[in-house]
Amino acid sequence: MTTLAIMTCPGRDYLPGTLRSIEGQPWSGRRVLWSDGPCDLRPDGWEVVVRERRGPPNTWAFWDLLRFVGDGEDLLLLQDDVTASPGALAYIERMGTPSGCAFVSWFDPICKRAIHVPFAASLPASQIIPAQARTYPPAAIARLIESIDPDLAGGGDDAAVAFSLADLRAWVHVPSLFRHDGAVSTVGSSMANPMLRADSWLGPDVNVARAFGQVQTANLWGAR
Repeated sequence: MTTLAIMTCPGRDYLPGTLRSIEGQPWSGRRVLWSDGPCDLRPDGWEVVVRERRGPPNTWAFWDLLRFVGDGEDLLLLQDDVTASPGALAYIERMGTPSGCAFVSWFDPICKRAIHVPFAASLPASQIIPAQARTYPPAAIARLIESIDPDLAGGGDDAAVAFSLADLRAWVHVPSLFRHDGAVSTVGSSMANPMLRADSWLGPDVNVARAFGQVQTANLWGAR
């Protein structure tokens, strides 16, 4: 089972668009809206967890979310400023994660053109910083929880994961299943970095569950 979570905080205008992009997409696990501070939205079918802010937005919140996920569950974690491809959730559930990985990034910061034949690139986890849409397997979640200390937990989840899981491999799905819509991150940094674009995203009209219906897990994870 996989928990789907969106991590947000007050003052973020993109969240309604993120929710709309996955509204009606089938998902067998829990849907959790994890808010680092007050949240007025109560979308149908979502468990809304409002936590008291500790430190900069969405820093300690990430570590608390890891503890919230049930033992043995994967976590599909989305940022609150992405647009999902139609069919993305069904495809992600079907593909799962490869054994022993740090995470799978369904957001592709690497390829700079549209890609219509899906593949997965394996890289050291320390080299994949953007964290717009990732699935973390149980072993990686447990290891991250064990690694928590005050200095590390005070940083953003992307940098902290890169540090804590640096010796593991992570996978990037190409094409990107999500577009990044944000202009400014929750900690105030600019989104001008080209790694925060998803140039391989196929757009809002391509249903990836149908387009990639013949793709098998062995095609993605077995050959690399």
